[in-house]
Parts: sequence; structure tokens; C-alpha cells
Amino acid sequence: MGEEEKPRRWPRRVRRIAVVAVAVLAVVIGGSVAWAYIASGGHRYDVADAPNAPVVIVFGAKIQADQPLPFLAGRLDVTADLVKQGKAAAVLVSGDENGSSGNETRAMSAYLVGKGVDPAKIVVDPHGVDTYDTCARAMRVYGVSRALLVTQSYHLPRAVTLCRTLGWTPTAWPRPAAAATSA
Repeated sequence: MGEEEKPRRWPRRVRRIAVVAVAVLAVVIGGSVAWAYIASGGHRYDVADAPNAPVVIVFGAKIQADQPLPFLAGRLDVTADLVKQGKAAAVLVSGDENGSSGNETRAMSAYLVGKGVDPAKIVVDPHGVDTYDTCARAMRVYGVSRALLVTQSYHLPRAVTLCRTLGWTPTAWPRPAAAATSA
């Protein structure tokens, strides 16, 4: 009987270890999300309350057939509206020019021009392959110290917190809810 008990204890230990590991992982992930949300407080706004800033930064995302998918098109629509309302003098489109789905920044620029944004107001960062790179390069390469960030609501706290950690002041909001449902 002693031999039979060992196999029964082993699965229980494995389950306990797995439960503890999942709990620790949940605390770590939940804690980092909560930290980003708290750290970005006071820097997130609704589109209607957008303050003025020198530049709007729009983060890249996947494209298809050289066109932004609805997910990215929503960000670009908000960006075009902000420029038309005079909320920013320039736009920094940041993405991967060699992305697996194509040249994100070229597609983003063409979309904005199609929405009436003056091409002279669009600056392209073809090496903003992720949120950190976009924020770091905006400051180091393009001299941004204050900007409006346009992205989805789940991405806002992380983007704002990263930019603030790098030493500059972002203001951000998500694209409108109506556009979000079409993605």
C-alpha cells in the first residue's frame, strides 16, 4: 500500500504547485496592469476633451493589402479629426515599415492624406515597432516632449506610463466607442 500512496501524492503536489504558480502569475500581471492604470491617471481623456499639443502620435498596427484594418483605421480617423480641429500641428505615425503585414507607416500616411491631412504635417517613424520604441524614439529622435497619444482604451495606460517613464508628458485617449465596435 505504501507504494500506491506515492503516485497519489505526486499529482496533488503538482496541482498545488500549479495553483500557486497561476496565483502568483495573476498577481504579477494584475499588479502591473493596476500600476500602469494608476500611473497614467490624469493623462487620459475622452476625445471631446482633447487639449492642444504640438503633435499627435498614432501607434501602428497590422494592415492588409496596404490598407489599415478597422482597428487601425479608428485610430487614424481620430487623429485626422484632431488635426482638422487644430488640436495638433503635426502627426507622428509610428510603426514597422517592414512589418509582416506590409509597410504600416506608408499605409497610415496614405490613409491620413485621404482623410484630408496635409502630407507636410505627417512625420513617419518607420522603426516604432512597439510601444516602448515609439515612445523612446518620439523623444530621442524627434524631440517630442509633449504629445497626444491615440490608441485603443486597453493600450492607453501602458502607452502613457511608458512615455511618462521616459520623461515626457503624454496625453491620451482611445478612439471613439462607435469605431471600436467595427473592429
